Amino acid sequence: MIDTIGFIKTTGSSAGAQEKIYRDGVWYKKDMHGYEGLAEELCSEILSCSNVDNYVIYTRCDVDGRPGCKSNDFTGKDEIFLSFQRIYNTAFGGELEGKINVMDSPKERIDYTVSMIKNETGIDVSRYISDTLSFDMLTLNTDRHMNNLGVIANTVTGKYRLAPIFDNGAALLSDYVMFPPDIDINNINVCGRPFSSNLELQAATGGITLKLDYDRLNEKLQAYNDSRALKVLGVQLNKYKDILKK
Repeated sequence: MIDTIGFIKTTGSSAGAQEKIYRDGVWYKKDMHGYEGLAEELCSEILSCSNVDNYVIYTRCDVDGRPGCKSNDFTGKDEIFLSFQRIYNTAFGGELEGKINVMDSPKERIDYTVSMIKNETGIDVSRYISDTLSFDMLTLNTDRHMNNLGVIANTVTGKYRLAPIFDNGAALLSDYVMFPPDIDINNINVCGRPFSSNLELQAATGGITLKLDYDRLNEKLQAYNDSRALKVLGVQLNKYKDILKK
């Protein structure tokens, strides 16, 4: 069990679903509604077998006797994470998702976001968005929002770099409140965000750039006990094999 004395506690999800705890360069998250920690770890395994190299590695652990996961802080010395929402609010005020939701199509919403971030930071986030949306389509992530998309700023040099893909706890139907234990995982309706509620549509609009080494991933998955998370992942991997396999 992790001793929480001296921890800094925050809530990082848009829905406040998971308590996040920070100590000595490591973030800890407790499972709140299901198996978020397992979902995070499996998502890390997926990305380790992909063409994406900028992502956070999560591993399961106990936090105050409760299942959860941990990951290293992805900011370095003199660096801060700036979410797309924070960048937009600093420049214009208000909610970025509120701004783009009045636009007619996912393409307009993505194009506006890419252009806004480029203008404010000089960083092209189009491939970063494409990789993330492709990944969310595969993993059925229901909670990709403008606070877990972003860039990293160096407060000394003023330079920016892309943030890694992180915060995947809502993937693989991990929330038993939203997706009860008896749900048919082969026939589900999952609403995504932030550019469209249709995960396939927003991924296709952004460009499906994710590629996976299926053989390597399947070897890694052999180490996991049977679970709903693993079954959901199997269904999704089979569904998108023709477009995601390297």
